[in-house]
Amino acid sequence: MKRITLIINRRNVELRIQTHTFYTGEARREAGAPAMLAARFQASDNDLSQLSDHIQMAIDELASLLTKYLSPCTSNMSEYEEDGKSNIKYTFTLSVPPNFPLECIQQIENTMESYAVTRTLQLWTAQHKPDETPLAAGEAERLMMQMRQLMAMRQRPKRPYNCDKNIIDI
Repeated sequence: MKRITLIINRRNVELRIQTHTFYTGEARREAGAPAMLAARFQASDNDLSQLSDHIQMAIDELASLLTKYLSPCTSNMSEYEEDGKSNIKYTFTLSVPPNFPLECIQQIENTMESYAVTRTLQLWTAQHKPDETPLAAGEAERLMMQMRQLMAMRQRPKRPYNCDKNIIDI
């Protein structure tokens, strides 16, 4: 079994949430929604304390999904400083079969980060705008299926190039 490490940067998740909610609020405003309603869609730094609980729930779900569909997973949270700002890095360590393609690790990390963003948005919109929740829920479900497919990938065994084992000399 090979050991792999998957990493999610919390600040990236927060920035993607703020960007998504900003554009959602602006789209609602352009569609004719009142400015106060559009502003409720936009997560700011003031909302990060509330969002942090939702982000942690999404990260915990990711660890249990990895354990369920791939192998027992240990998750670790560590704080570090980046550009003078405090940041958190979530590290997932797990064993994978020998024929697991290591080339898809970056794709799994990207999908995991997208799942954390979408699941957090689902939990957050359930509090602020419940009628918007099904949109995020559908996207989270799609990302979970994509993650399961990526985790189930295996490389086909290959025979050495100059191997003529099928030829029998008589």
